[in-house]
Amino acid sequence: MPRKSDLIANLDWTTERMSNRVWALSAGVLATSLAYIIESTKKDGTPFLEPRYAAVPAVLALVAMGADLAQYYAASRQDMRLLARMERERADTLGYDRTDIFFRIRFLAFNAKIFACVAAAVALVGMSAMRVYQLIVGA
Repeated sequence: MPRKSDLIANLDWTTERMSNRVWALSAGVLATSLAYIIESTKKDGTPFLEPRYAAVPAVLALVAMGADLAQYYAASRQDMRLLARMERERADTLGYDRTDIFFRIRFLAFNAKIFACVAAAVALVGMSAMRVYQLIVGA
């Protein structure tokens, strides 16, 4: 049976890995979206994806990255507030206040970054597949 300290250590490791994946996938989606706009598929310079289509996954990727930063900003603010409280109360241990605004922002941002990152990847794959299909059938 896992102890609380084991679960906390596992959560720390898991959330760090998820953040790394969100940044890597979001950066890839952003770079690919921009490359699709710049790279042409025809001699006339027509981009692989029109900017209005490539903007959707790019914006979602930026939202994911922003939410990741917001999560860590909220976490640092939450920890600073808890540390100040511990020093005021001369306590060695205190629990997190789940009603604290920074706790809520942290939770919301964590879920938002994952949702936005997955949505960005799905949007990019979907739009790419549609464009490849158009090129194949000659539309």
